[in-house]
Amino acid sequence: MKIFFGRIENLRFRHQLIVLFGFALVTIIVTTSVGTAWFATRVATDNFNQQCLSLTSLLARQSRLAVLYGSAESAEEIAMAMFSFSHIKRVDIYDNNELIVNMGQSSKPSMYQVGGASNSLTPNLLYRGDKHWEFSAPVYIVEDNAEFDMSITGQSIQPEVIGSVVILFSTENLIALKNNIIIGNVIISIIFAFIIALFLMRYSRRVTIPLQNLSDTMESVQDMGTVNRVDVAGTYELRKMGKAFNQMMSTLDQQNNALIENNRELKNHIQKYELAKRVRAQLEKQLIQAHKMEAIGQLTGGIAHDFNNFLGSILGFAALALRMNRKPDQKEKIDEYLNEVVHAGNRAKSLVEQMLAFSRKSSVSAQVVNAAKAIEGAIKLLKSTLPSGISISVDCSDNVSNIKIDVVQLEQVVMNLFLNAKDAMKGEGSIIVRLGMHSTTGFVCSSCHEKVEGEFVQLSIKDSGSGIISNDLEHLFEPFYTTKEVGQGSGLGLSMVHGIVHGHFGHIRVDTELGVGTCFNLLFPPATEQPDEPIAEVTEEVIKNCYNKGARVLLVDDDISLAKCIGLLFEGEGYQVTVKNSAIDALSTYNNADIGYDIIVTDQAMPKMTGLELAKQVLAKDPEIPIILCTGFDRYANEELCKSIGIKGFLKKPFDHGKLLNIVNECLEKNDE
Repeated sequence: MKIFFGRIENLRFRHQLIVLFGFALVTIIVTTSVGTAWFATRVATDNFNQQCLSLTSLLARQSRLAVLYGSAESAEEIAMAMFSFSHIKRVDIYDNNELIVNMGQSSKPSMYQVGGASNSLTPNLLYRGDKHWEFSAPVYIVEDNAEFDMSITGQSIQPEVIGSVVILFSTENLIALKNNIIIGNVIISIIFAFIIALFLMRYSRRVTIPLQNLSDTMESVQDMGTVNRVDVAGTYELRKMGKAFNQMMSTLDQQNNALIENNRELKNHIQKYELAKRVRAQLEKQLIQAHKMEAIGQLTGGIAHDFNNFLGSILGFAALALRMNRKPDQKEKIDEYLNEVVHAGNRAKSLVEQMLAFSRKSSVSAQVVNAAKAIEGAIKLLKSTLPSGISISVDCSDNVSNIKIDVVQLEQVVMNLFLNAKDAMKGEGSIIVRLGMHSTTGFVCSSCHEKVEGEFVQLSIKDSGSGIISNDLEHLFEPFYTTKEVGQGSGLGLSMVHGIVHGHFGHIRVDTELGVGTCFNLLFPPATEQPDEPIAEVTEEVIKNCYNKGARVLLVDDDISLAKCIGLLFEGEGYQVTVKNSAIDALSTYNNADIGYDIIVTDQAMPKMTGLELAKQVLAKDPEIPIILCTGFDRYANEELCKSIGIKGFLKKPFDHGKLLNIVNECLEKNDE
């Protein structure tokens, strides 16, 4: 059944209609034909049975005298007369004592025995087979030879049974009649089904052809997008449906044209939006960088003050070391002074690295950091920039979670808030920095105005300034909004704070009171991960034993003093050093040397030819020679790029002498393996 209906689904609608209606009609016709044939054969069987009973009863009545007087001749005549009915095959007549007549196709008498039949006075069926039926009837007489009829007289007169008759009937005629009935029903059913099929096919065309046209039109709309019309024909309902469809297609055509126009306008708007979005992103980057430069400009005085202090320490302790060197037995003092020189140099190096990281143009690179150490690093950079009349106190809880943030952007946020606090206090007052965990059940963010709930790492920066009036508080985080005089601020500071804090999924709460001060509370979601790069103290690296003290080193640096210092370092460790202050001279020396060099140590930023260009030319000639590249600051040189072209080592200036010697030893050792 499933296969049948599954195949029907693949036919056209008209054929589906014909098949389904035809199937239904055939089912009805077959059912009716079978029922009619069954009923007709049942009626024929009942009629045949009634006829057999009547003939048996007739024979019993006709045989009364012959049986009563025992006349075999009379009985035979009566029996012969019965054979005029073609379906009678044998006749037996009995008296109470013996068989009188046995005539027919079979001379064998019936199994019927006198007295073995029923005591009923009516005929009865003895045997019913496929080909023959056998009936018997009693032969009886009544007093005065009167006809006995209990139903009419109502008298209870007992007749006297004097014999019996048995007739064997053939069912050939009955079977033939049944077959004729079945064949007739089949023929009539076929004719009736054919007539109905012709009518169905003719009428279905009036229904299905308009529907097929409608279906084809809808498929063309779906496949090609064309808006067509259908012929209005068929029955009243189909004509009405066709008109409704044509009206619908006209409406769709109008709406489709309007939609195409709207899509065209929407596409133009999207293109303009994408362009504006790219321009805005570029402007935001430029604004952030401009504000960085503005902040650095405000820090210049403090940075210069720190650098002068570092240089004063370096020059002072170096002069003391020279003076102590002229006196005997002052080695301990000289070591102490030189250690101070190294310490001051490391402090200057740390400050330069912070300024370079802060000012560098780079994309946001959020990482998991220790919040307390990150804040301490930012404050360390700012302390020297604030007037001496402003005091800074820091309170960091011990159980503060890590946060995920770009460290440079965090320093920019702290710097903006510190500079605003300095201006609000007019050079005199206090700044209190607190860092701890904070749980809130709900407050409205001062910048995005959304309700905030949950556990956060809270950084609070509170000043003792004049506070913020309510009118300014509403516009506090708008770009270019400032209460400062012209030339004293761009109005970008707090808008950048808003962008950075919310860019790291944080929020801001501002608490202010006129004449008391303002507190900016920055809330960051805690990070469960460990810090990506733990902050470590800068210490002097332990120098390992030199692998090859007789190795030939080609040293290249355009700074004569630094090149001389490093050259003396190598000579003191037993290396043979050739110092060049130009990459071009170094390349010429390398190409014309009678004895090759074991390693090259070169600076990056040099006139006419950079260290990378020198390395590429040398490696093209000798890919196995180890090269170490040193750079103070160059955006085009980094460790990944150096490895990609075959450079074995990379160092940032200023570097520890022990670290340089260890890298040289490692490169020489690997090159000899």
